[in-house]
Amino acid sequence: MTTLQFVGKGSPHSGTSVYKDDWNNFGPAVGFAWQVPWFGKEKTTVRGGYQLTFQGGSRFNALEVPLSFPPGRTYTGTYSGDSTNVYLDLNKLSAPGVVPTPLPAGVAPMTPIPITDRSQAISFFDPNYASPYVQNVTLSVTHSVRNNLSVDFRYIGTLARKQYTSINLNSNNFLYNGLLAEFDRIRSGGESPMLDKMLNGINVCTTGCAAGVSYGAIGNSVNGVVQTAALQLRSSSTFNANLANGNYSAVAGSLNTLDYFKSGCPAAGVNGNCNLPDINTSVIKGAVLRVNGNPENFIATNPQFTTANYFSNAGNDNYHSFQAEVTLRPTHGFSGTANYTWSKNLGLPCAACAPTGFTNPVDRHADYSIVNNSHPHVLRTNGNIELPFGPGKLLFGNSAGPLARIVEGWRFGAIWTASSGPWTNITAQNMLYANGVPDVADPNLLKELLADAGVKWGAPADAFVEGRYFDPAKWTKVSDPQCSNVTNLQSLNTGSNRCLLQAVAKIVDPGTPGSIPLNDGTGKNGLIVLQNPSPGKRGNLGQNILRGLPIWRFDTNLAKSFRIAESKSLQFRADAFNVFNHSQPANPNLSINPNLTTGASVPWGQITTKTGNRVLQAQLRLQF
Repeated sequence: MTTLQFVGKGSPHSGTSVYKDDWNNFGPAVGFAWQVPWFGKEKTTVRGGYQLTFQGGSRFNALEVPLSFPPGRTYTGTYSGDSTNVYLDLNKLSAPGVVPTPLPAGVAPMTPIPITDRSQAISFFDPNYASPYVQNVTLSVTHSVRNNLSVDFRYIGTLARKQYTSINLNSNNFLYNGLLAEFDRIRSGGESPMLDKMLNGINVCTTGCAAGVSYGAIGNSVNGVVQTAALQLRSSSTFNANLANGNYSAVAGSLNTLDYFKSGCPAAGVNGNCNLPDINTSVIKGAVLRVNGNPENFIATNPQFTTANYFSNAGNDNYHSFQAEVTLRPTHGFSGTANYTWSKNLGLPCAACAPTGFTNPVDRHADYSIVNNSHPHVLRTNGNIELPFGPGKLLFGNSAGPLARIVEGWRFGAIWTASSGPWTNITAQNMLYANGVPDVADPNLLKELLADAGVKWGAPADAFVEGRYFDPAKWTKVSDPQCSNVTNLQSLNTGSNRCLLQAVAKIVDPGTPGSIPLNDGTGKNGLIVLQNPSPGKRGNLGQNILRGLPIWRFDTNLAKSFRIAESKSLQFRADAFNVFNHSQPANPNLSINPNLTTGASVPWGQITTKTGNRVLQAQLRLQF
């Protein structure tokens, strides 16, 4: 049993801390500059540097909640109700046993959470928890083409190490305890001798199963039908949708907290669970597995808690970039810069920063990939020019007095930014724990699919016109082939519990080898390109393999300073953001599946909205 204790100065365990003191955070910074003797005297300089920077400032946020609000300090009670007391009626609290309070008996502050609770979260810290750090490496070459024109070429590398991460140690285990194979048998219409033994003598279907069907204790027969774990899990609304769609982590999680309910007692006998002890389902979880003495930690590593977050320094990122820049210093009233960046950022996906964010917590290295929202190419230009108005200029060159003061000194500036789309994911069902991506059914078609990506406006969608990221006349969604292997027994693959998984296919003519008919009335066939992986498998498409939508915008400004007196001036500035009112399409739908909760299907690559508008602003500033 996990127990908590006070540690640190002034506590009963003053010599113990949450993690070790870290006294070796030494951050050196070194650099050099060398004017090379080639390409013209004193015209070319090579610079380089290395710096190690520790990032201790964010630690407070990571520590405050786990250390200040551990389970036991406060208790979150949940009342689940029953058929006669659907809500917590405080008027009935004076009658013992009528309405159970949502707190386990005997729970007091800082006492161990009962192993039967399974509703409180806890966080642990790696005993070697340390401050993250970043290594910055730079190397640049600067060449002065002329006195007013220079060119820079730079390499910049940022290597982040020991970044904060967390792993849910209580990720529902179905991979290493035999449940994967048992769930596969049940999903395909077979039986599970292992679960029959684990759930023997319990009627899971006293509530939440198909109406009009008689159920009984597993291992018994009811109306000539042998009651098995497979039959009841396929029938139960707690399990059937996740079973049909291969979400075995959720199936295992439901089994870990499953309680039995009594029905028709005492006349129903064992078939109504009347022979089992009464339980307060508001505070007892996992009673079903407990009946036959199954190990408490069969599914969850630490079954006292719902999640057990392990905070450590398992994250790292590697950013590399090449940058080129041209700078023109003021020349005939004009100055500006143009720079280009090519970069690549490798690390863990953003989801890995959260508990259970790894695709598979025991195979974390496989999540190392291009980081999403990383733009490979970025081009930025900016410049400003003094307008040719006023004395001695092209226009109003002979002006004087107040008119000259009004028309002279106006400066116009512009900024143009363009970047390639960030890397983004094509997503599929999470057949493990997170970051679900598809399997590639046809590598050649995949190349064609990715090459076809790009915003296409005017796709019909019932009553309005929308955009698509893939040509709807060429690509579509079809039922995932694995759904054909899901049994129809207990309506697992029919009605609202059916397998809803989909695949992406290329639209082809009938008779194309390997194609399947489309059920859209067009008479066309489909060749599958992407499909969901099998339960318990990692999709082989990989993370962040598709370029997202490119981004560009053009901003301008106009400024003028009016001299009022020797020490006073009035400055005027007007800015126009997104001058051309360029709209940025919203991110397309890149899930190969429909909404697996509602069953609502979303067209492949659908874009329904866009953002961006022109903004004008002006300001006056009195300087004195």
